[in-house]
Amino acid sequence: MDNKYIWYLSYGSNLNLKRFYRYIKGGYCEYNNKTYIGCTDKTLPKKNKSKIINYEMYYAKQSRSWDNGGVCFLKLERDNNITTYARMYLIKYNQFLEIKKQEGGWYEKEILIGHDEGYPIHTFTNREILDSTIPSQIYIDVIFEGLQESFPNIDSNILSTYLKK
Repeated sequence: MDNKYIWYLSYGSNLNLKRFYRYIKGGYCEYNNKTYIGCTDKTLPKKNKSKIINYEMYYAKQSRSWDNGGVCFLKLERDNNITTYARMYLIKYNQFLEIKKQEGGWYEKEILIGHDEGYPIHTFTNREILDSTIPSQIYIDVIFEGLQESFPNIDSNILSTYLKK
């Protein structure tokens, strides 16, 4: 399965294409002043597209990469009353595993969200629901940029309100 394509679904800072590419290509990320090693296979995604999922997103932990603010996680249970904005990248499964590793140990639970165009949709989160933590403004700004890229037809006030929930 390592070289098979899957959709990696991002619901946090990796909504931002420029930020996400640091996980693939490596290099310095100006958003959080961190240098990433990148994937062994630096092939960029075949495509990407927006997706709305019915899992609740929340902020937790304290990330040194993001001014000790909270970062995004998903609750494990699907909830049809919840809307979370996401972006999917069609990448190789081995790249997905390397991205997960670069994200660090907080994202140990892999979730199969479904399928799209014949490819499975994978994401990751924490194994348990964590206590909420307020995110840093730069983290919110990076996600907001990614939301505007992914959902250009949604009013920016709606996206801003969504991030503050």
